[in-house]
Amino acid sequence: MKILSSSKELQIEIQSILADNSKNRIIVVAYVGDNAVSYLPVPEGINLYCSTSIPGTNPNSLRVLKKNGVNIYEVKNLHSKIYWSESLGVVVCSANLSNNGLSEDGNHEVGVLLPSNNFDVQKYASSLESVQMSYNRINELEKIYNVYILKNKQKTISNKAKIPNFQEWDDTTCFEWKIYPWTIEGDLPKDVKTKLKTMHPENEYYDFMQTKSNNAYDIGGWVLNIKEIWQGDELIKITDFKWSIPELNIKSLQKNSQNLPFYWIQLSSHMSTYEPFKIKDRKFQKAFEKAYIELINNGQETIQKNNKPTQKFLKSLREYNC
Repeated sequence: MKILSSSKELQIEIQSILADNSKNRIIVVAYVGDNAVSYLPVPEGINLYCSTSIPGTNPNSLRVLKKNGVNIYEVKNLHSKIYWSESLGVVVCSANLSNNGLSEDGNHEVGVLLPSNNFDVQKYASSLESVQMSYNRINELEKIYNVYILKNKQKTISNKAKIPNFQEWDDTTCFEWKIYPWTIEGDLPKDVKTKLKTMHPENEYYDFMQTKSNNAYDIGGWVLNIKEIWQGDELIKITDFKWSIPELNIKSLQKNSQNLPFYWIQLSSHMSTYEPFKIKDRKFQKAFEKAYIELINNGQETIQKNNKPTQKFLKSLREYNC
């Protein structure tokens, strides 16, 4: 047995035992936090059991782990922290799979390193009531997580967590994002503003998106706001790239709102570091603008009825972003 008396020692031993991917590896932790993938030298093939309590577990991190080949299982009321390799040993400790648990700047953590056969982790994991996690479940959790973070004004990503650019992040099979194009700045209708003030009298900040459909966006979902600039019948420029997260939806009953009666409102501003991928990146903006304008001016769709980007637009965006 070896005593591990700091987060740094835990990180070194955990990364060492998990480096051998020729044998079974299992992680059982309460929470999966920011930057989790950086603590796994060879993620592919690891079986991860975790709780999905918000905000302890970051769905963003779960998505990245799953994209990197980790098999993720959701377990209720889990508080264990175990890192096991069939060939190289097992670490039983107090540290979650996160910056807080395993970085030098995180919490004070301790643990022990034992031979693999001292703890039948496979038997323990099989005794847990678990459900394998899908991308749909991760997207569902992310919406809950996003609203929680906004309402509690929490910073979600430490300085050690790298925000990917579009090319690094791009994987339409696992990430839901929608687009909100607008042309003219405005304000909420009087009836919506009155209702909002009644619901949230203390709130001074709000941003909004106006839609025709009641299911155009999702509460807690990621929406990329863009401003379209037109010259006559020709779209000439895209500006004002900004991520938004709707926190509530209020319908206007005023006559002048009949064509676009639904207002999706974000009540809180959020940290500039809080984004799925970088949109202030000039390369991405130029590629987005070129692909978007080209399709629109050729009479083709860039956005589906549910406001997700079309496959044709995504294909062009990827080509121009290379």
